[in-house]
Amino acid sequence: MPESSLTPENTRGNDEGGVLDSMLSNPFFSHLDPAMVAELAKRSEMRDFAPGADLLREGESGDAAYVVHAGTVTVSVRVQDNAVEVAERGAGAFMGEISLLCEVPHTASVTAKTAVRALRISRANFWSVMSADSQVLLSIIRILGRRLYETTVPLAYLSFTASALLDDTFDPKILADIKMRKDEIGRFTGIFESMATYVSERTRHLEAVVEERTRHLNQEIARREGLEDELRQLANTDALTGATNRRHFLELCDKELQRARRYGRPMALLMMDIDHFKRINDTHGHALGDEVLKRLVETCQADLRGQDVLGRLGGEEFAVVMPECTLDAAETVAERLRRTLAALAVPAAGARVNFTVSIGVVDWAPDRSLEATLERADKAMYAAKSGGRNRVVRG
Repeated sequence: MPESSLTPENTRGNDEGGVLDSMLSNPFFSHLDPAMVAELAKRSEMRDFAPGADLLREGESGDAAYVVHAGTVTVSVRVQDNAVEVAERGAGAFMGEISLLCEVPHTASVTAKTAVRALRISRANFWSVMSADSQVLLSIIRILGRRLYETTVPLAYLSFTASALLDDTFDPKILADIKMRKDEIGRFTGIFESMATYVSERTRHLEAVVEERTRHLNQEIARREGLEDELRQLANTDALTGATNRRHFLELCDKELQRARRYGRPMALLMMDIDHFKRINDTHGHALGDEVLKRLVETCQADLRGQDVLGRLGGEEFAVVMPECTLDAAETVAERLRRTLAALAVPAAGARVNFTVSIGVVDWAPDRSLEATLERADKAMYAAKSGGRNRVVRG
């Protein structure tokens, strides 16, 4: 770095005791001829730095390196506007050597943490002394190789751990040895481990939150679907008896008729009316009349097939649509219902009330509409009433 960028307290000579020992304690110089290292120390200069002073600055040209003789320095890199400390070094540390050897800008800043005394080695003096000895080249290869090894293996572990983090198989024990290193790799690994642990725990937390919210959402969906089913049931069902109401019954009849027409299948229809229902209401009250209606529906639904649909068309009038049923089979069912209902006794105050029904039975013909089929069934039912009630008439 340029001389003007340094802020040492003062410049000293290089003849102080221990300078050579500081240099030879560093792996870069330890394999070289001590006499040559001493010559390099002689041509270099000792400098003092107050705490906070920069020895090297990130991004500036590397025309010199330093060997720390006494004190402690920190190594930091700039991330956006923040200086992030990545390592701490003491006596014997060779700082800026990669920039010195490769002629590239400094990749980090080196700052005095305490009062520091360091030997400044310029590039010109370094090559002037070192170029005559092939051992220097071996030392350079050795230090670069060590740097490569010391970064490649940890980076492989970090890469593996990053992949494991993505696969949700992260295990912090993988990084245990690397984070124990007393250099920037160890420091970075510790930070990475903390970050990975946080991400892993955060992911599990978010997954738990999502799972819980999904559970609540499914419960809410089920609740709303239940409400929709309940509303649909209320919209399609007669509130008093539980039978299908007139609107929905006619919709189902139309669907069954379309199916019967499409596939050429039989379909029958029963029209049913309670005999003398007004007399029951007038004699025993509407509450008993309502009970008669409900008992009729309960009895019919217990006797009919699952695919048969019982509907209340209004008042005491009911109808049954019977898919896949011939006229003869429908007549048999209607007669059975008539007998069962006639034998039914509904409890009343101090008495038991019996009632009967008149039933008209018709089948569907391909050339007949739903309206026409209902009209024929209605006529057959009134024919049963005119014929004396409590009977079944085919239409």
